[in-house]
Amino acid sequence: TQSYKEFLEECMPQEGKKEDAGDAWITDYREYHTENTVHFELTLTPEQMQRAEQAGLEKHFKLKTTIATSNMVLFDAEGKIAKYNSALEILKDFCQLRRQVYNDRKAHLVAKLTREKEILSNKARFILMVVKGELELRKKKKADLLQELQRLGFKKMSE
Repeated sequence: TQSYKEFLEECMPQEGKKEDAGDAWITDYREYHTENTVHFELTLTPEQMQRAEQAGLEKHFKLKTTIATSNMVLFDAEGKIAKYNSALEILKDFCQLRRQVYNDRKAHLVAKLTREKEILSNKARFILMVVKGELELRKKKKADLLQELQRLGFKKMSE
């Protein structure tokens, strides 16, 4: 935005320079930027606006530029410099990497949820066995109770 602001200031009448008054085609401008948007409001006389419209607003205010795509050199997924011949090549590389990351994330979430399901199933089974009287907790040592739980097929929660 700084370079465009400088461009706009060059297009305004300069103080102390009367001969440039005819070259100026902006009367004033105001800035209303946020972190995500750029917003300039320009003030022009009707004659200045007519000249700008005749020349084409995008061209006159330099709102449109072209970017050469003949030299696109970027870092690839491995952090190495790679030359790309088209934007499509960049997208293909990005999509391959992104898909792999999504698959890794999915595998992690599935494993996490599977583990949670096992723990909750074991807890429910434990509670049912205690309620039905199939598992006695009173007057037993912790080590004996742990052995009995393993014998009944309960998995350790710390695994």
